[in-house]
Amino acid sequence: MLTRSLLTFAVVLAASQVDAQECGRQKAEPSDIKGKPGFQGVLVGYDKQASTLIVGRFDKLLGNQRTTFVVAKDVKVIVDNDKTIKIDDLPDMAQMDLYLNEDKTTILGIRAEGPTFHTDHLQVVDAQKQTITIKQKNEVTSSVAADAKIIINGQAATLADVKPNLRTMVKMSVDQKSVVGIAQGKGVDGEKVVARQGKPGDVVGRVKAVDAGTITLTVIATKIAPEEDKTFELAKDVKILISSQEGKLADLSAKFVAITLKDAKVALVQTIEESSPESIAIQGLLKAQSGEKNTITLTVPGPKGQPPEDRTFDVEKEAKILVDHTKPAKLADLPLGSQIFLSLSKEQKAIGIVAVGPTLVGTLKMVDAGKYAVTVIINADKRIPGEERTVAVAKDAGISFDKTKEFRLSDLPVGSRITLTLGLDQKSAIAVSATTTRPEVFSVSGVLSGFDVANNKVTINVSKGKGQPGEDQTHIVPKEARVLIDFDRPGKLADLKNGATVTLDLSADLKVVTLRAVGPNLVGFFKSVDTTKNILTVTVNASKTSPGEDKGFEIARDARFSVGKQQVRLADLSVGMRVTLSMSIDGKQVIGARVDP
Repeated sequence: MLTRSLLTFAVVLAASQVDAQECGRQKAEPSDIKGKPGFQGVLVGYDKQASTLIVGRFDKLLGNQRTTFVVAKDVKVIVDNDKTIKIDDLPDMAQMDLYLNEDKTTILGIRAEGPTFHTDHLQVVDAQKQTITIKQKNEVTSSVAADAKIIINGQAATLADVKPNLRTMVKMSVDQKSVVGIAQGKGVDGEKVVARQGKPGDVVGRVKAVDAGTITLTVIATKIAPEEDKTFELAKDVKILISSQEGKLADLSAKFVAITLKDAKVALVQTIEESSPESIAIQGLLKAQSGEKNTITLTVPGPKGQPPEDRTFDVEKEAKILVDHTKPAKLADLPLGSQIFLSLSKEQKAIGIVAVGPTLVGTLKMVDAGKYAVTVIINADKRIPGEERTVAVAKDAGISFDKTKEFRLSDLPVGSRITLTLGLDQKSAIAVSATTTRPEVFSVSGVLSGFDVANNKVTINVSKGKGQPGEDQTHIVPKEARVLIDFDRPGKLADLKNGATVTLDLSADLKVVTLRAVGPNLVGFFKSVDTTKNILTVTVNASKTSPGEDKGFEIARDARFSVGKQQVRLADLSVGMRVTLSMSIDGKQVIGARVDP
C-alpha cells in the first residue's frame, strides 16, 4: 500500500522488483517526477475544470480526512510498471504518492499503484493464456499483464517459471484488472531479503559504524527478516545526503539511513526521517477535566474481570484537542460523559485528545442515499429481534468498508456489520465503519413441537440448561428461507415431523435464513453391522442393573460417520463404542453416527 512507511517500501522494493538493467528498459524513478514526495492517499475526486484533486487518507487521531490540491498543467502521472497516463484516466480510489511544490499546495507529479498481497493459495498458472488462478473461499482467475515483472528468488523470470502452491506475492494494476507483478522465493517465503542493486533505499537501517571504506548498519527487523548488523563497502565516489544536504561520513553516526547499492558497493547514503513512535492510545468516558492543572480524568475498563477504574493524565500544553474529529476545542469545552480517545506519549502525557459521542454497533438494514441516513438493527441476540434505529450521517463523515478507508455511503451492502460513531450532539454519525467479516447470523437449536405450514411458522422447544424445563420459541420461516431435511436434502415445511431436531440460522431481525431438520438423536453402544441387509445394531438403555436392549436400524446410503471431528468409515467403528445416532426425520434410517472421543 502506498500509505506504508519508507521502511516497508524499501523492503518490499528489494524483495519484489528487478532493476532497470534486468528489465532491459528505463525505469522511471521518483527523481524523474517534478517535486518532492509529500503526501500519500487515495483518489476521491478530480475536477478537471478547476484543476483540483481531492485526496483521502486515514489519520489515527483525526480519522478519515480529505485534502484538496491544485494540479499543475504539466503534471506527470506514472502507474504500474512505469506507464505514463493522463490524470483523467486514474481510477477512483487509486493509491497515490503525490510529488508537491515547496509550499505543498500543488501536485507536480503522481505515482499510483494497485494493491499488493501475499497468498498461499495460488492453484493454477497458465502461461499460454497468461493467467493465474487463486482459490481460497472463491476461485478467482486474473489475467497477467504482458509486461508484468516476474521475480523468482530475486531473479527475473517468466510466468512459466511460477509454481503453484508456493508462498506468492501478487501485485495488481492500479485499476485492479490485471496482475503486474509476481514474486516467489527469497524475500517472499520467509528467507532473508536479498538487496537488489540500483534502487534508492536498497537497505534501510541505523548506522552503527563508519570508517574510510565501509559502513555498518543495524538493519531493522521485518516480518520476513530479523534485525542484524550488515557491513557494506563504500564506493570511492559515495554520495552522502543529510536532510537532503550534502554531508560527510562522520556526520552519519547513529543516523537512520537508506543506502543505494551499485556494483555491490554503496553509491548513496541518505538520512531519512524515522516514523514517529507509535503513540500509546487509550479510550474511556470523560469524568473530569481541569484547565488550571491541565489534567484529564477518564473512566476506563479495568483489568480482566475487574470493574472500571478512573485514571488521570497530564495534558501537554501543545496537545491537539478536537471535537468530532475535526473541530478544534479547549480542554474546558469537553462535556462530561463524552467518549474520549487519548494519544499518549511514552511519558504517559496526553498529546492528542479527540472527543466524540457514543458508538452504535449493529446490522445495516437500509441506506437512504437521498437523506444521507442509514437504518441499523441494534441490540439483537438469539431471543430478541433488536431495535431499528435510523441515523443521519454527516456529509463529511469518513466512510469505510472492509478496510477500504474511503467509501460511498450508497455502496455499503445491506446486512453488513456496521459501527456508527456519533457526534457529541448525537444528531448524526461522524464516522461509519462496515465489514462483512462478521455476518450477523445467530443459530438456535431445539426439538420441533409444532409447525404451521399455512402461516410459515415453526415452534421449537429450546433447552435452558440441565435440570430445567425447555422453553418454546416460535419463529417465522420466510418463503425464501432454505429448508434442509436430513442434513442437506432440500425440503418443505410440510416434510417436518414433530420431535425432529431442528437448527435455525437467524438474521439479525430474527427471521429464519436456513432451517435444518433431522430425526431425534439416539445414544447407545455399537454392537454390530450387517452389510448384507445394511443394518446397524446398537444396544440402548444399558445400565449397571440392566444389559439394555438391542435395536437394529437401516443405514442410509449417504450416512456419515465420525470420531470427534474426523470423518471415518463405518468399518472403523469398534464393538462397544458409545455412539450417537442421527436418525432420518421419519425415524426409519440412520443418517449419521458420531463417536465422541
